[in-house]
Amino acid sequence: MKKIFLLLIAFVWLGAFGQNPYPEKTGKIGYKFNMGTMKIDYVITYDDFGNKQAIDAKSVINGETSNSTTIITREGIFIVNHNDKQVIKMPADMGDDSDMMNDDEDSEFDISEFAKRVNEYKESKQGTGTVMGKECDIYSITEEGMKGKYWIWKNYLLKAEFTSEGVATTIEATDLKVNIDVPSSAFIPPSGYSVTDMGQMMEQMQNMQQYMNQMPDEE
Repeated sequence: MKKIFLLLIAFVWLGAFGQNPYPEKTGKIGYKFNMGTMKIDYVITYDDFGNKQAIDAKSVINGETSNSTTIITREGIFIVNHNDKQVIKMPADMGDDSDMMNDDEDSEFDISEFAKRVNEYKESKQGTGTVMGKECDIYSITEEGMKGKYWIWKNYLLKAEFTSEGVATTIEATDLKVNIDVPSSAFIPPSGYSVTDMGQMMEQMQNMQQYMNQMPDEE
């Protein structure tokens, strides 16, 4: 189940870091995501062909509702929890050398590497189909027991269907607008929230480690 969720995140990261940029400079895409008891309505607002993205999500998981925004830019990543009015700030490259996106069960699962593999699946075109009145190319994917297919129109993911461990997952675009005015404030976390700077914490830990390493051993 986790692999499916990371797969869908990978689709977003493909645009966010220019590996598979959006064809239009600005846009807004609405999605409905369903996986078991997890239901998420989210909207991706982007600028600079996807190098700036804000992902607003309203989710219902096991009956509990949450509201969050993930802001992804080349300068940094902000995870905003509107329920608790908290912001986690991370360096843009933090996912490359940390285990924050992984757990013990899937510690080998690197999202940036998986995003590259998702792009390779475009070799597996199965035909065409219509979503939201747009003719899409349909691709298949098989990843460690997970099977599915996804619909792409001009590099926009409009629909995806996957099955893994007996759980069916669907994601489908509900709205798509391109070449719209996107204010710069869309990529700035709200003021008044408490902020945890993970990059700063990591730097402090590294400085402490260096200090400890320089201390003489007790005889």
